[in-house]
Amino acid sequence: MLSSRHKTGRKVRPDDCMMIEIGKDSVSHFQYLSAADNSSTAPHRYSPKSPFGWLSDVRQPWNAFDGPGPGLTRPFKHELDRQIALVEYRNVTQGAYMCANL
Repeated sequence: MLSSRHKTGRKVRPDDCMMIEIGKDSVSHFQYLSAADNSSTAPHRYSPKSPFGWLSDVRQPWNAFDGPGPGLTRPFKHELDRQIALVEYRNVTQGAYMCANL
């Protein structure tokens, strides 16, 4: 199996739909995932910022720990530092282009 690292930076070619992490202040046209209820934002030309939280309505593996427990050590502080964007992999071939205002 050929590596797709030269195209995508990944060793294995991703599926068509995948999640990527982008900065908390990034503005894009992607839909964002919410940690609270695992829903996604509505489609927008430029989606409103939606930082991925560390807590959810139902406890999930990605939730932050906010207090001591078995096998847990400090610090328990956390901050919103990313957005989870739902993206689609597309293979776009570069072609010849010319100005349309001739």
